[in-house]
Amino acid sequence: MKNTNFKCPKCGQEFSLDELFDHNKEQFNEFINHQVQLKMADEIAKEKAIILREQDAIQTKQKADLEASFNQKQLEFAKIIEQLKNQLESIEKNKDLEKQNELIAQKMKIEELNHQEKTRLSLEASKTIEQLKNQVESIAKNLDLEKQNELIVQKMKIEELNQQEKTRLSLEMVKLQDKINQVEFQKTADIEHQVLLKEKEMQQIIEKQQNEINELNLKNSQFKIIHSKAKGENFENEVESELRKGFGYFDSIQKINDSIDGVKADFLQIVKNANNETMGKIVYEVKNAE
Repeated sequence: MKNTNFKCPKCGQEFSLDELFDHNKEQFNEFINHQVQLKMADEIAKEKAIILREQDAIQTKQKADLEASFNQKQLEFAKIIEQLKNQLESIEKNKDLEKQNELIAQKMKIEELNHQEKTRLSLEASKTIEQLKNQVESIAKNLDLEKQNELIVQKMKIEELNQQEKTRLSLEMVKLQDKINQVEFQKTADIEHQVLLKEKEMQQIIEKQQNEINELNLKNSQFKIIHSKAKGENFENEVESELRKGFGYFDSIQKINDSIDGVKADFLQIVKNANNETMGKIVYEVKNAE
């Protein structure tokens, strides 16, 4: 640096660095401070770039992991939905087939019981009537008119008892049919209850999977917002570094966040001459458009 000449902004003469110190200490100090600021700004910019690259790599990996997890959840959700649909269809088919088979079996059992009961009653009644007829005929041959009258009364009683027995059997058949109907109704209610529980279980699984998908979508949206914000900050840092390199020797570069004269701004450049006098101001607004 001793062989490099520097021009004094006040008198215009050229001096070495040591001579510039003796000639104009104020200008020398400004030069040294400026060099130090440039070096610090450059080092800070490098450190920021390294940190931002590391953050970008981490965010990229997180994004890839989120997308992979999201795709995996979608595949698992689709498989579960398909399995549940198949299970529901199978349950519906089995329910209808089982119900039809039970109804057919119950009808056949009722018809068989009815037939057996009718046959038994018919045989018993026929046997009893035949026995009574034989008894009446035998008695009638040996009895007088009074006995015949008694026989007529006995016949009437027999007929009444026979009618009462038929009525009793008819009531028992009605009760039996009611019990059968109750059993069929209970079985149908149990099957419908099982199907309802299965449908509720399916609905809970679907809601759980949907909540997981919504959570992944929310995380993905938040990641995109953070990534976009970091990208904008990187671009602003690059613009600030370029402004300081190009105009930072004499001019002042300031990062601002407020509006100037009603205009939103990101950087303010105060233009100065060699005498460090303010000549004007330039306002920059950074736009990172793709």
